[in-house]
Amino acid sequence: MEYEDFSEDKAVGGRLYLKTDAFGSLTIGGSAYRGGYYDRSAKYVITTSADGQTNADQQYTTIAKYQELSLATDVKWEWRHLLVQGELIMNQVNYAPGGRPRVPNVAPPAGFQADYRRWGTYGLVGYRTPFIQTMPYCMLQYVYAPDNPQIPPVLGTQFGVNVHPTPAVVLKAELSLTHFYGPGSIGLGRNSLRILATQVAWAF
Repeated sequence: MEYEDFSEDKAVGGRLYLKTDAFGSLTIGGSAYRGGYYDRSAKYVITTSADGQTNADQQYTTIAKYQELSLATDVKWEWRHLLVQGELIMNQVNYAPGGRPRVPNVAPPAGFQADYRRWGTYGLVGYRTPFIQTMPYCMLQYVYAPDNPQIPPVLGTQFGVNVHPTPAVVLKAELSLTHFYGPGSIGLGRNSLRILATQVAWAF
């Protein structure tokens, strides 16, 4: 399969972090990404010149074109059997003139996608016990994506436990409690969702 780069704009990204073992193991980091996105569609148009010659020309239509900026900061602290970690991330999109896609089922001018800024965050606390390397944990996360009215702000809480019976095997059980805010709450009863999941991972 072949891909074509429609512009000369190149993305740049990276991450920096500081780590110290003075009090447990503490890592604080930050990452950034900056780049452009360009998508277009092509179609063939049959034209006839004045002298009767028939020509097939390829015409391009811009679907979306924007500049994207993502910033994030993260922290991880391990002290004896305690684990604390979290992350905050922001994603911002600014469309170029003529590069705004249409929003389905909405009449212009309100039917064009506006610039937006998404962000999300999570925090996790876990404690590893000596009993077959069992770690109960709790995680809280929040996601806000104003560009998509079908995805309201989401607040989620997870309670779970990881068990390492051997270094190569991990057993996991997790209860997720998710709450959706706003009119775009996809019709869930009381705007909430409860999921109980189990998982087995084996590394070899």
